[in-house]
Amino acid sequence: MPHLAPGKTALAFGLVLGIWHVCWAALVAAGLAKAILDFLLRLHFLQFDYRIAPFSLPDAAMLVTLTAALGAAFGLLLALMWNWVSGRKANQSDDLS
Repeated sequence: MPHLAPGKTALAFGLVLGIWHVCWAALVAAGLAKAILDFLLRLHFLQFDYRIAPFSLPDAAMLVTLTAALGAAFGLLLALMWNWVSGRKANQSDDLS
């Protein structure tokens, strides 16, 4: 099993979750979030009343920052556990750092 570079794995997971939530914040700002949620909930056979709160830049920044940090922490933990389970040390030929 290949060695995973913990830093790069953390960065990748953090970026994926951060960008995903930037997209969500943009949908809220554009007024499209409720239509998308309605569609997704219908696909899952769910129906309930809810409201989308008005867009707030500080809240959006906190959402993106927090989810990116949690994604990075998850990526770091995943890489460390992967490397531990694989029982291999990094070397110059397969280290992705």
